[in-house]
Amino acid sequence: MIGDVRQTDVRGLMGKRFRLYGLGGFKGLDLEFEIVGSFPPGRYDNLAAFHRDYYNNALDSFPLTHGGHKHLMAERNLNMVWLKVPDLAAFNQVAAQIDQSPFYSNPDVKCEMASSAIAAWMDSFRDLVWGMRYLLAPACLVSISLVIANAISISVRERRTELAVMKVLGFRPGQLVVLVLGESLLLGAGSGLASAALTYAIVNWYFGGLRFPVAFFDRFFIPLDALGWGLAIGAAAALAGSLLPAWSARNVKPAEVFAKVA
Repeated sequence: MIGDVRQTDVRGLMGKRFRLYGLGGFKGLDLEFEIVGSFPPGRYDNLAAFHRDYYNNALDSFPLTHGGHKHLMAERNLNMVWLKVPDLAAFNQVAAQIDQSPFYSNPDVKCEMASSAIAAWMDSFRDLVWGMRYLLAPACLVSISLVIANAISISVRERRTELAVMKVLGFRPGQLVVLVLGESLLLGAGSGLASAALTYAIVNWYFGGLRFPVAFFDRFFIPLDALGWGLAIGAAAALAGSLLPAWSARNVKPAEVFAKVA
């Protein structure tokens, strides 16, 4: 049974009784529980456990209330067993004993390494991760670049008089491009770094990492390298979005600007 209840919340529920209704393959297997304790903070504090005999007895008594029909999970009441072995040779020996044993053939017991189990579990999210990496992320970068391009374009249009004065004072077109790009890069890189730092602090420090609803996953923490990626991506998006506005600033003609002002 998996839950996502914080340690402080569980302590306030000690002694409370509740009924757990089975869903899916466990439909019809309704169990009553009383909260008697909680796991210490760490890897397993988002899980719950109860005595296996209570579960097995519920499966055994199921036919008495359902016309003699066994529950669908009667022959599959054990889902997973973890064995920790010192090396690969020991794993191969244990796996061979399990595969060759006649006691584990009905139903068939599958023996695999933790890496294989994690890969199989993550395979269902492969298309989602691919879409986020190659579709959603580029779309976000394009959107950010367009927003920056619009903002810098407005800024350049509002400063046409200032740019014209700077040209009269001797600023070269290339120097105006550098000024516009520099302002955009400063804003983009600063925003990217601030967003990455805020996400890093919230996920790693406030939430204590992201949790997965499976026991073989530790909490996921955002690496410190994300700060560098945020800085780089923000700067790249700002640079891409400010090229056209910077080129527009370069082509400002003082004669046209002052003629309109006059």
